[in-house]
Amino acid sequence: MLQALQGNNNSDNIEKMISSLSNTLNGLLQGENNNRKALIDAINSLKKE
Repeated sequence: MLQALQGNNNSDNIEKMISSLSNTLNGLLQGENNNRKALIDAINSLKKE
């Protein structure tokens, strides 16, 4: 990211940085959704017992 902000700041570097950040955020959100589902499944399992 720092490289994209340094130097001549051409749009290609900035687009690559935005794409990378977007991919990272999507990955984090997916992980959060998986954790949430696992917790809900565990709670529902305990309710059935």
